[in-house]
Amino acid sequence: MKPIKIWEKGKIAWYASKADQAYWDSLWASQISTDYFARYRQGELDEYAPFFEKHLKKSDRIIEAGCGTGRFVVALKARAYDNVQGIDWGKPTIEKVKALFPDLPVEVGDATKIEVDDGYYDAYISLGVVEHRRAGPEPFLYEAYRVLKPGGVMIISVPYVNPLRNLKKTLGSYRDRNIPGLDFYQFAYGKGEFTHLLNTAGFEVIIAQGISGLYGIKEEIPLLATLFNHLPGGWRIEKSLRKWDYLNKFGHMLIFVCEKQGVEN
Repeated sequence: MKPIKIWEKGKIAWYASKADQAYWDSLWASQISTDYFARYRQGELDEYAPFFEKHLKKSDRIIEAGCGTGRFVVALKARAYDNVQGIDWGKPTIEKVKALFPDLPVEVGDATKIEVDDGYYDAYISLGVVEHRRAGPEPFLYEAYRVLKPGGVMIISVPYVNPLRNLKKTLGSYRDRNIPGLDFYQFAYGKGEFTHLLNTAGFEVIIAQGISGLYGIKEEIPLLATLFNHLPGGWRIEKSLRKWDYLNKFGHMLIFVCEKQGVEN
């Protein structure tokens, strides 16, 4: 069944398959291959490249919490970030990744209970992870705070209640109740709400902006995706539009770069 979106508690909730460990293991199993990793072995960081390049030092001790396939661990290692590691709760996923990359520093772990001392890391990455906890992202954020050094950097992304989604909410375009048989999948957050959550956890927000703008527009206006698919040279138009920073105002995801404040909560 197609996922649906509901306006719920001041944000958007997706309902689809339950985002549990079995779901992610199944999803990643269908993707992990030598071909899948080819671009990441060349250091490709997708839309996150400017944020990683500016805010992560190659000498930093870095963790990606909820690394999934470990693609960004592979890419960062290719760029000589030698002290990066990843954890993910999906044991079958990690085992499949390790079969391809036996020496890759990824392992099974719980992002809410990371097995290191306080202040162990210089930098913490979490991309599209914490929004899947219906009760809220707080356990992830407080654990990130604990494992970072004072002044340490966190780069985190969540789906974004962007201006287009806000307009659709005002126009009543979202459902107000779930369809039986669909489970909660994820939330999309407004910039103010997630900034408050980060501040409460002890982080100062340095950057908060949308990313993946073209995808965000196509996701909310599916007719555009169909149009690009049928237009001669539509893929070229999309490629050009992805470089237009203005579209990130309508980003599918909201990225934050934060610093841990020095006083423990």
